[in-house]
Formats: sequence, structure tokens, C-alpha cells
Amino acid sequence: MRVFRKRLTNVMALILSAIMLFAFGCGGKVVQEYDSSKTQIFVYYIDGDTQVNWLKQAANDFNALPDNSEYQVVPISTTNDQYETMLSSKGGPAHAYLTTSSSLATMIDGGSIADLSSILTMEVDNGTVANKFQDLDSYKALYSTKTNKGLYAVPLSTTPMHIIFDFDLFKDNGWLIYQTDEHGDIIRGDDDEPKLSVGHDGKEGTYDDGQPVNVEEWETMMDRISKADDTKAFLYSTKYDFYIEQPLQSLIAQYGGFEAYQAFVNGYGSYYDKDGNIVNVDLSEGYKVYEMPAIEQAITFMAKWMVKDEKYVHEKSWDTTETSHRDAQQTFVTGYDTRVQQAAFLVEGAYWEIGLKSYFDLLVKRGDSDRGYGKRNFRYMLFPRFNDYSDVSYITSTTTGSMIVSNDKNSALLEKTKEFVAFTLQDKYLQQYTLDTGVKRPFDYSLTSPQMSQLTPFQSTTFEMLSDTENVKLITEADTAQGNPEVLGHIKFNKKGYTFASTMPDGEYQRPLGILRRYSAQEFAQGLLRFKTSQWQTATFYD
Repeated sequence: MRVFRKRLTNVMALILSAIMLFAFGCGGKVVQEYDSSKTQIFVYYIDGDTQVNWLKQAANDFNALPDNSEYQVVPISTTNDQYETMLSSKGGPAHAYLTTSSSLATMIDGGSIADLSSILTMEVDNGTVANKFQDLDSYKALYSTKTNKGLYAVPLSTTPMHIIFDFDLFKDNGWLIYQTDEHGDIIRGDDDEPKLSVGHDGKEGTYDDGQPVNVEEWETMMDRISKADDTKAFLYSTKYDFYIEQPLQSLIAQYGGFEAYQAFVNGYGSYYDKDGNIVNVDLSEGYKVYEMPAIEQAITFMAKWMVKDEKYVHEKSWDTTETSHRDAQQTFVTGYDTRVQQAAFLVEGAYWEIGLKSYFDLLVKRGDSDRGYGKRNFRYMLFPRFNDYSDVSYITSTTTGSMIVSNDKNSALLEKTKEFVAFTLQDKYLQQYTLDTGVKRPFDYSLTSPQMSQLTPFQSTTFEMLSDTENVKLITEADTAQGNPEVLGHIKFNKKGYTFASTMPDGEYQRPLGILRRYSAQEFAQGLLRFKTSQWQTATFYD
């Protein structure tokens, strides 16, 4: 049976080679050659070729090991639809996938993908895969279902969706926060330059220098920005809701703390009321988590600074729902041009700069050499810490993918594919992933000084920030997915519910941007509570 399988796989590989040669040969693509004496392990990916050097190098190194002489790992570029179809039908030659699919639960319960728990004891670098994970328990919870527990995927990366600023611009304009003496005078260094505050981490010369730590410092910074000519504070896409929703979730965690945020997402747990007393909520009355003060406080903050006041909102984000993320990005980086209104902050994810590289190149071609890719010192700006619950700075994230393995009936082939997954978690491949993409994967690893020098300032400070788990908490799906009653199937709502959906007085369903343009923060919070109360009271519960 194994011989037949190998022959079948090799025939399919040769057919696929011919197809690829016909489809891509004239376009200058490098055609993968397959060794007919070996069994291929296909690894499908959908990122651009320039962002998978780590995967290709890992495949070459794995193939060169004596113990793998019978196998050949072959990375192949494809589209999401192609490999999703192959996987769901349990057909085709592919065995591993880099996927951005949000339907993993269906694949797990349907038996399409394999449990990777066995890789946790495999050795990698100087320890095991289990030791490599940041917050393993949370990822085991994320990559499982109610009926199938395990680790059915390995995360590629989770990235911040947060507010970004140009550190050089802020420094030149005096918008940052400075160290002061007992008289309130700014302290200057040996070069007579004002010394920046140490930020949230309490250290000089790091990613958060000059950032406001408390509300007073935040207001000082915002006042300075508002006085600048033709400059508005906040710019973001108005065409897509999540650009404004995710900072709102970060604010809820920042006001209420992590446990309160989990309660808010899960529909049960505990939070502090306005008097500092702990309130416990179980699933049967999950709507009561929407009574927590942190929700209205977060909405109030967002309304004041980011949404309702034309004094702070950029013209591209003020009275339109047509500003795309690319339009917002391009406007942000060309704000120095007197024909373009300048924005102090852009709400974006970690890939925005590398995704805009061709536009930076155009700026150089038109004569703006100091505006090229990697020339500006972009950074993430953390929200201030509002109270004693803000023991760290919270940032919510976007999920950018997972590595999954087809649940192949050939046990030897499946085991070898799992070994390859573990093999890719060595430091050198994790490091290469960061060098390819500028993004940190959620594993414990660092970069050497020469490697850090290859990153743009934005990528470097983002990597530094995400490595500082003592002061920064990146909230991911892994932190909340298993508690969500809709995920677990404990509860079925008779109305479709979204985290920020709200029934307003006129019964219109809207998202935060639209709501806060028409209603006060208090009305938004009260409408959200009414919606969730009605939703819970008409729900059906299951054991």
C-alpha cells in the first residue's frame, strides 16, 4: 500500500510539475523540480514569494537531513480557495498549509486536519516546542473545539491593530513627553537636547520613549498636536469597521483590566464596578457584563479623541465612509506635503509599512529621498494607563494565519510532516520570518544586532514592544476564544449578535463609527446593554 501511495504521489507530482511549467515557465517563475525517488510533502502558502524565505530554507535544510532521505518537502504558492477546497475534500497532494482561514473549528470537528499535540515534546534548539510557545495554554484552547481537544494548528503570527505615529515628526514638533525636574522645567542632556520621558517600561532608549503614561500626559500631548497648523490627530479607514473597533477593545481592557476584558468578550466572569467592588457574572445572565464601567469609559475616550471632535479627526476620516485603508496610509505618509492635511496618528496593523513599500519608492522617485521605505521612524503609541487595573498596556490584534496539517491516513507521512512543522520553529527560521515580514511570531526568540539592523525602525520597535511581555499585553484570539459561548455552543441567540452591535432608539443597526457620530458615548453604552439584554433573554441554552 505504501509503495502504491508513493507511486501515486509521484505521478501527481509530475503532473503538477508539468502544469506549473506550462503556467509559469514563460513568466520567469522558478519551477520546482521533484525527486521521483522520494515522497513529496507539499506545503502550500498564499503569501508572496519574498515573504517565505524562512519556509523555503527550512524545507531545504529538512530535506538534507539523513533521516529524511525518503522525503522531499516542497513549498508551493497557491490561493486560499484552492487549498481550502483540497483540504475540505481530503484530496490532492498537499499535506501542510499556511492558512488565513477562520473556519478551523469546522475542519477540526470534520476530521480534515491533524492534532499536532505530539510536536510539543519534540526537541527544537535547546528545549522543546512546548517551551518555545508564548502562552501555550491559550493557543491550545484556540486551536481546539468543544469535542476535539488538542493543538490543531501552530500560529504564524498575531499582529497589533493600533495607533501608529511618526516619532521623527513628533520629536521635531515637540509633541512628545519630556523629563522634568521638581520645578517642572524640562531636563536637558549633555547635547542640550530635551530628554524624553522613559515611557511605560521605565527605561531610556527604548520603543516607548516620550510616550504619555497617564491621562494628564496624554492630554498634554493632544493639546500640542491640536495647536499645529493644518494637522489633525487621528486618521483611519472609514470603509472597514475593524480599523476603529479594535482600538476600542484595547481601551476596554485598558480601563477594566484583562479579566474584565475576558468577561466582556466571553459573556461571563468578573469585573470591578464604579466603586471598586468585584461583580461576578455567570453565563445565564451574561448580558450583565455590559454594565461594567470600563465599556462606557472606553467609548467616552474614543468619542472624545478619535471620533466626534473635528478638532482631532482628520478630514479623510471625518465625514465619509469611503476612505480605504490604502487611501488612509498614503495620506498619512504624505502629510508633510502642504497640499495634504497632516495626521499625527494612523490606525493600522503591523504589515502596513511593508505593504506600502512601492508607494514609498514612488516618493523617492519624485525627489523625496528622505521619505523612502524605512527612512521614517514610525512606532506604535500605547494608550495611557487609566487606573490600578492598567498594570500593563493592552493592544488587541489581528490574526494573520496558522500552519495546519492534513489528517493523512498514511501514519509515516503524517509523522514526518509533523516533524517538519516542529523543525520550522527553530530560532533561525523564526528570525527569518521576522526578517521576511517585519513581524514577530508568538514564540520566544530574539534577533541578533545585525538582524535588527535589517529591519525598518517601525519593525524594530514593534519587535521590541512585542518582546516586552512585562509591560505590553497583545490580546489575541487565543486569550478569549474558548470562553466565548457562541464558539463553544453553550448558547444560541435568536438574533445575530456582534461585540459592538447595538440597537439604538430608531432600531438601526450600526457599528461604533456610525453610532458615535449620531449618539453620545452614554447612549451607545446604554443601547449596547439593551441589545445584549434582549439577546440573552431570548436565547436558548445548552448543557
